[in-house]
Amino acid sequence: MADDRPIRVILSSGIGRIHVVESAVSLLDAGVDMRVVTGWIPSRGMSPVARAAGYLLGRPNLDRRLKARLAGGKLPRSRIRTCSISEGISQAGFRLAEQGILPYCKTNRLTWQLFGFSSRRHLRSADIFHVRSGAGQGGAISTAKRRGMKVVVDHSIAHPAEMERTLAPIYAELGLPFRMGPNSPFWQLVLQDCVDADLVLVNSDYVRESFLAAGFSPAKVMTLYWGVRDDFLGAKTCYDVSCPARLLFTGAFGLRKGAREIAQACKLLDERGVPYELLVAGNFAEGRPVVDAMGLRGTVRYLGMLLQDELRDYLATSDLYVFPTHAEGSARSAFEAMAAGLPVITTRECGLPLRHGEDGWLVPRGDAPALADSIEHLLTDKPLRESLGRSAKQRVADHYRWSHYAATLKDIYRGLLGITEGVPTRHHE
Repeated sequence: MADDRPIRVILSSGIGRIHVVESAVSLLDAGVDMRVVTGWIPSRGMSPVARAAGYLLGRPNLDRRLKARLAGGKLPRSRIRTCSISEGISQAGFRLAEQGILPYCKTNRLTWQLFGFSSRRHLRSADIFHVRSGAGQGGAISTAKRRGMKVVVDHSIAHPAEMERTLAPIYAELGLPFRMGPNSPFWQLVLQDCVDADLVLVNSDYVRESFLAAGFSPAKVMTLYWGVRDDFLGAKTCYDVSCPARLLFTGAFGLRKGAREIAQACKLLDERGVPYELLVAGNFAEGRPVVDAMGLRGTVRYLGMLLQDELRDYLATSDLYVFPTHAEGSARSAFEAMAAGLPVITTRECGLPLRHGEDGWLVPRGDAPALADSIEHLLTDKPLRESLGRSAKQRVADHYRWSHYAATLKDIYRGLLGITEGVPTRHHE
C-alpha cells in the first residue's frame, strides 16, 4: 500500500465492550481509518426497549452501558457497524445457560461463532482485521484473509493451560465445575483464532509468557498494554484513611479474581480488630456466597456494575484497591486504580507493569494471610500509601495513556503491512 494513504482497519469487539471503544477512538485520533464492528447500540427511540431488557436481565444500567460504546460521542456512528441480532441471541443464550437450561460451554461457543458469522458482511475495504479472540470464527477470519487483510487477534487473558494450572485445583476443592481449560469448547474456539492470526496481540508480558509456554512462536505473540482514560489520572488527592477503611474491588467478583482470598483476609482483619468496609463493584454472583459463608463483621457493600464516571469517584474516595487475582491479562480496572493514584495490592498474575514497593504492592497468589498483612501494613503507613499512589499515577501518565497505545499499535500495523521494518515483540517504555 502507499505510505501516504491512511491504514484502513476493521476492529471487531465480539460480544461485550471491553476496551475496544477507547482503542478505536485513540486510533482515529492517530490518523488510522477505523471502523468498529460491535453489538447493539440503542437509538433514542429504542432506549425504552433496552431499559426493559435490562430490567428483565437484572441489569438496570444496560441502556447506558450499551450507549457507552459510542464513547460519549467520540466514536461517530458512521464508523460503527452493528451485529444487533446476534448479540440479542447471545445474551438470551447466556441467560439460559446461567440457569442451567442450556450447556454453558457449548452455548458460549455457539454464540461467539454467531457473532463472527454475522460480522462477515462488514469485512470489506480494509488492510487490517483486528478482532477480539473468540469473534474470529464463524468465517470472520477466513473472510478477512480471502479479501486480502492481515489479521491481528486481540487476546486479553492468560492461556487456558495457565488458567487450568492455577485455578482447576481451587474449583475442584470447592466441588465446582471448571470451564476455562484448553479442552473447553469455547476456549478451543478462542485458541483457534490465535492460531489463525498473523499476529496475536496480548495485554501483558504475563499473558505472552503463558502463550510461549504453551508452544506459540515468540515472533507471533506481542505485548501491548492497554491505555487508560486521561480523566482517571490523579483522581485521588487525599491519602488520609477513612474510618472504617474503604477497600475497593472492581470486576467480576469470583474465584479467579480472588474473591475467596479477599473474604479470608477480611476474616483475619476482623480477628485483628481492623475496621474496614469492602466495596465490590461488578458482577458478584459467584463471589457473594463465599463472602457470606465467612460471617464477616466488617461491612460489605455490593455496588453492582458501574459506569466509568461512577467508578472514577469510588477510586478517588477509597483507601486501597485490593485485587488478589489468580490469572488475568492486564486487569483494566487495576490499571485505572493505578492511574487514579489509589494504592494497588495485587498479584504477579494480574499482569500489571507495576514494581513492588515502588508503584504497587504484590502478594503471592492464593495467600490470604499475606493479603491481610499487606492491607494492615498499608493502612498504617500513610507516606507509603501516598508514595505508591503518586508513583503509579505518574507511571501511567508517562507510558500508558491511550495515545501511547495508539501510536505503538499504528507502528505494529505498519510493520505487518510492510511499510516499516519488522514488528517488535512488546511495548517498551
